[in-house]
Amino acid sequence: MKCELCQRQKAEVAIKQTADGEERELFVCAACAQRTAGTMVTSLVELLLGSAIDLQLPERDPLACPGCGLSRPEFRKRARVGCARCYETFARELAPMLRDMHSGDHHAGKTPAREHASRTRAELEAALRAAIRSQRYEDAAVLRDRIRNVQAAGEKPAPGGEHAAS
Repeated sequence: MKCELCQRQKAEVAIKQTADGEERELFVCAACAQRTAGTMVTSLVELLLGSAIDLQLPERDPLACPGCGLSRPEFRKRARVGCARCYETFARELAPMLRDMHSGDHHAGKTPAREHASRTRAELEAALRAAIRSQRYEDAAVLRDRIRNVQAAGEKPAPGGEHAAS
């Protein structure tokens, strides 16, 4: 899991924070933990001074999903959403979780073999046409052979009888 603050290094330290009546666990690297420790000491002093002055902060209702009613503390406790609207409601908390689970922000799953072969063939055919236009016939012959290998590996010819130039 990567550091939730810098997103660069591996998280090594878990810091528990309580804000607005809800507890949150923050996973950070050693460098960010040291920086955070300094701000936490300042926050602790402010908290002690605030209680000495008897400072009353207004209570806020914890964020809850309008679809299923799942509260933020319950979401963090379960680490699961309750409905489709939870993805919008808890987007800020979900983003780092999903990024860590899937090693990125976008789906990069497997491509079906047939589609991969089709893309490869299209790229090779474009390169073949460019090689023929620029009169690089040796390169064109290599590309022609690669196109034939892609076709022989299981891809059916494209509809309309389009073939690469030989």
